[in-house]
Amino acid sequence: MTKKESGYKVIVSEYVVDYIGQLTDYANIGKKYGFTARWNLKDVPFLVQDGLSEEQAESLKLELRNIGMTAQIMESEEKKSSCAQSFLP
Repeated sequence: MTKKESGYKVIVSEYVVDYIGQLTDYANIGKKYGFTARWNLKDVPFLVQDGLSEEQAESLKLELRNIGMTAQIMESEEKKSSCAQSFLP
């Protein structure tokens, strides 16, 4: 699946656990998925990454949960608008 066909975003909705090294763990996840790490993880909700496939979004959500964050997967706005346009005459 190419980046243009991807249509999901991951948003951290809750910061559940705080521990030493959490920011480093988050930065390592960022390197793995190609996004820039935030410095204030407690300022929720925030967008982690957009333009993911469903599998990538599920995997990222699980990794965030493993470091004490609750995340949600939502359809990208771009995907929603392209779906709506396909129904227009």
